[in-house]
Amino acid sequence: MFNSYDEFPRNHFTITPSDTDAIPTGECLIMAGTDGTIAAEDDNGVIVIYSVLAGAILPVVVSKVRATSTTVTQVIGLR
Repeated sequence: MFNSYDEFPRNHFTITPSDTDAIPTGECLIMAGTDGTIAAEDDNGVIVIYSVLAGAILPVVVSKVRATSTTVTQVIGLR
C-alpha cells in the first residue's frame, strides 16, 4: 500500500460515523479497530460498504464514514 516510509500516514484520530457530517479533518484513509462493516463515502458521494477485520486499512481515501451500515465500533482516521 505504501511505497516508502515517507508515504506513511503521520497522524491518527477517532472518527465518529455520521450520515450527515463529513470527516472534520478532511479526506483520509480509514482503519477498522474491530471486525464489522464500514460504509465509506468518497468525495463524489459514492458509498461502498466494506466487510473488514480489525486492523484492516481501506485502500481508498474517504470523505465520510456513514453511521448507517457501519458496525465497526472503532473507526480510526489516518492522515
